[in-house]
Amino acid sequence: MATLGITRPTLLDVTKRLDPNGKIDTIGEILAETNLILDDIVWIEGNMPTGHKFTLRTSRPALTWRQMNQGVPPTKGGTSQFTEVCGSLSGYNEVDRKVAAFNGNTAEFRLSEARGTFEKANEDFAGALIYGDVLANPEKMTGIIPRYASKSGTTATRIIDAGGTGSDNTSILLVGWGAESVFGIYPKGSKAGLTFEDKGLVTLLDASNNPLEGYRSYFEWDTGLCVKNWKYIVRIANIDVSKLLTAGDANDASANILKMMLQAIRRIPISANVKLAFYMNEIVLEMLDVKLMDKGNLVLKFEDLVGTGGLPRPNVMRFRGIPCRKVEQMLSTETQVT
Repeated sequence: MATLGITRPTLLDVTKRLDPNGKIDTIGEILAETNLILDDIVWIEGNMPTGHKFTLRTSRPALTWRQMNQGVPPTKGGTSQFTEVCGSLSGYNEVDRKVAAFNGNTAEFRLSEARGTFEKANEDFAGALIYGDVLANPEKMTGIIPRYASKSGTTATRIIDAGGTGSDNTSILLVGWGAESVFGIYPKGSKAGLTFEDKGLVTLLDASNNPLEGYRSYFEWDTGLCVKNWKYIVRIANIDVSKLLTAGDANDASANILKMMLQAIRRIPISANVKLAFYMNEIVLEMLDVKLMDKGNLVLKFEDLVGTGGLPRPNVMRFRGIPCRKVEQMLSTETQVT
């Protein structure tokens, strides 16, 4: 059941989008976020309708140092299978036929609604990619942070502690994307990415359950993350944000994140088949920029690269040749990893 003005646009919403010529104006997407982690993901079709199953070697056959005329016992290795599941991100746009047709701008108005949905889908997926946890929210996918959330256990060696306490911390992630390391998945037989289906003119229901004619669009994104080799992700955790903001000051109390980023690189296995990138929020990127101005800096630099469509993407920061990407979905309110 839809509530007017909350789930469907009204004429007031339409008039707020008209330019002086009565056309649907180009909307300034001030709510749009920059989540460049979405540019780097390697996508692979899952081998299951609900996700992807893979096999890891857990032990290797043992060898024996032997003497002449001494027998050698046969041994075997061991393997285990793991399953990564996909979540389904879905949504509808609905609009009354007469509202959509106001001033003859039906297609333009519906497109303006769809653009906002596309942006929100990207943000929701980026958030789930970082923080999604099926143990807390079974309908979501499992992201990166919950897999690297304890300084004990399997992934403990891939967590670098920046010393922050309390709940005003943030993280830097180093990820090596590849078909045998870390990659995005989508269900077997489906398509990668956000799908859009124009349902066209259908019968809708108002708040009193009475029918009306209107347009409906459906959006769906079935997706997940597969960490096939956990050694290809390193998390620099417990970065105290308030202390980080003192970087470059006379009373600089910020964590030595440049040292920790070097440590992170050394913890990634050497492989020519992975695409490495650092991910951080805007505050961390700004403070890296401050550290870039240090005369002793030998590891940070800016490059002018060509972006989508051949357009320049200026001032891309690199650390030891690895791009540093802004991800606005990464929080500055993380609790301490212990």
